[in-house]
Amino acid sequence: MNDHASIAKFTAFVQLKDFRGPTKKEYVRYVRQLGDHYRCDPATLTEDQVRAYYLELRQVRKFGASGMKVAKCALRAIFQERILALLDWKSPVRVTPAPLPPPQCPACGKTMFLIGTLPRAPTPRRWRLKE
Repeated sequence: MNDHASIAKFTAFVQLKDFRGPTKKEYVRYVRQLGDHYRCDPATLTEDQVRAYYLELRQVRKFGASGMKVAKCALRAIFQERILALLDWKSPVRVTPAPLPPPQCPACGKTMFLIGTLPRAPTPRRWRLKE
């Protein structure tokens, strides 16, 4: 058994998630098994090592679809947590772009506005000049 700091942090990370109790235990168990397999801290593993371990679960240990899905989600969760910690992100921020201004008439420079609603058949939109 390995008792690395990253497993303790991952356990706390999983406890904050809205998972059922057995799912939380399974996620931590899969991450512990990953560390035991390579005899090192799971947070220090490369992507290729994790892929090789995941492939071994399928081909050597003959995991079924359900077990592979839980393993994938657990391994994805630890590396998601690790990447967020490395980048020091608290939560993603959604940025909405500013709306574009309405088009201007090339001849006179007045603002043009769309008339009516969208037609049922695809036809070109009609524009009129603002008075």
